[in-house]
Amino acid sequence: MGKEMLARIGFFILAIAAVRDSAWTGTESMDPPAKLYKLVKIIQGGDFDRKAISRIDSLPVPYPQGSPHQVGDLPTKFGKSFIYKFQATYKGMASEGGEAEFHDILMVKLGCDSDIIEGYQYTLEWADTPSLDLNKVTAREILLADGIRISDLRLVNVRTGEPAPEEGRIEYNSR
Repeated sequence: MGKEMLARIGFFILAIAAVRDSAWTGTESMDPPAKLYKLVKIIQGGDFDRKAISRIDSLPVPYPQGSPHQVGDLPTKFGKSFIYKFQATYKGMASEGGEAEFHDILMVKLGCDSDIIEGYQYTLEWADTPSLDLNKVTAREILLADGIRISDLRLVNVRTGEPAPEEGRIEYNSR
């Protein structure tokens, strides 16, 4: 076995250990996190449309046409990658007061080793300027697997550059 292959195997072992170590321990509450991101769609042969995403505040409303939300999906285009789309449904406080149901989407593009190389997170019900709630994945060398904590993706807001205080975990095998 070559050094490169051994390095890849070592990387995968470390990634599996990181996922295992991020799972619940006996000392934590056994309640699931508030947000559980479930797989809803796989785009084969896609890429993020970075130009459109960078102008998210100028997209025609609703985007895409016919969506019940201001921005109902993040723009993608033809490419060579797989993009996995997850959705979390949860209860939260509405801006008008009272509890409401919200839906966050997380879209991640994978590299050839199933590592997350790019991604974005957004709340579908967001009614203000879209870029205020659009977060970008900044973590590197994270393998897509069940149980990844959203905080491990190190989301930052695309407009402010501030860390996004998002919580939850990915449920990869939910389809």
